[in-house]
Amino acid sequence: MFDIETIALYLVHLKHDISPVKLHKSLYFLFAYYGAMHCKPTTEYVFEGSDDVPPLLYKAKMEAWKSGVVIREVYEHYQNRHTRNQESIDRAVKEVEKKPEIQKFVDELFEQMDGCSDFTLIERNHQDECWKEAYNVSPKTELHPAKIFEEYQNRYL
Repeated sequence: MFDIETIALYLVHLKHDISPVKLHKSLYFLFAYYGAMHCKPTTEYVFEGSDDVPPLLYKAKMEAWKSGVVIREVYEHYQNRHTRNQESIDRAVKEVEKKPEIQKFVDELFEQMDGCSDFTLIERNHQDECWKEAYNVSPKTELHPAKIFEEYQNRYL
């Protein structure tokens, strides 16, 4: 499993001028699809995997904001742009390259998302029931990963 900063910096490597909206939505959709593919759907979600293919792409708290899912940790880092130095990006790329299956997954899905406007990604995120449920409780409510994976397993896989 990667840390969230590694995946965020890898996306910056793929698109240096990535917008904050595209960064957050890409992180969310990558997490959702990856988890849906690699987590076992049980009442107690089992996060099993191997060294080559961990069950979670990364671990992070996701919150339901008006614009869709936001990862506060990434939001705070990228507000100041202090994590975008080339040395950090290069380290992230090397880490992701150690897992070619995951790198291929990220590259292919991000290519699709990069072809969408920020507004399209927000609209798509607003279709997710797990976001709607959390946002209706209260803005900035945390989403539960198991609910995300279950929805994506049922609707998209």
